[in-house]
Amino acid sequence: MSPAPARIVETAARLARECLAPRAARYDRDAANPVDSWRDLHAENLIAAAVPAAHGGLGLDMPTYVEVIRALAQGCASTAMTLHMHSTVMRFIGALGTPEQQRRYFGEVVDSGRMFGSWGSEPAVSLSRTFLMETAIRAEGDGFVVDGAKYFCTMALGASFYMVWCALDGEADMGKALCLALVPADAAGLATDGKWDTLGMRGTYSPSVTFTGV
Repeated sequence: MSPAPARIVETAARLARECLAPRAARYDRDAANPVDSWRDLHAENLIAAAVPAAHGGLGLDMPTYVEVIRALAQGCASTAMTLHMHSTVMRFIGALGTPEQQRRYFGEVVDSGRMFGSWGSEPAVSLSRTFLMETAIRAEGDGFVVDGAKYFCTMALGASFYMVWCALDGEADMGKALCLALVPADAAGLATDGKWDTLGMRGTYSPSVTFTGV
């Protein structure tokens, strides 16, 4: 590993020891989003690990990125996992977003430390049965409306935006129907059951969420 990536990994390891580890047990006990740890990630720009350098991020290659996640997990597995899920959304935006969308959403991360969740799980969706999402999106006026329910909604009540996997209303072929909608956390019509009581990684707070005319 060259010096620059090595320094980034060293920063992640130091952050894990000094900041993440001391509060990891509290987040696990309370089953709460590790928001203070996210602020620490933002302070070191690690929150932008998967944001391209052209947009102010670190733009890490995959081997360096994996080592950063590994180092952070040694301090708090929940913080590392939520950063990884957030980073996955960053890669989707980088691959599929328009230049305007990239400027907007990458800026939210780099400048303001916003976190992004990714919600796809549904009880009826399975690669062995059907991959058709029941959560539906339809055009309405100048925008879109989402209705449905998601399970294991990691970072609910914590992240600022959620990438919601949904299907175009009325379309039965998921190859044509799949849409990824970025929903603001403060959108009207979002509701959560608040239930999250797992044995481990309880800081990956992941209750169920319903969408009613969102």
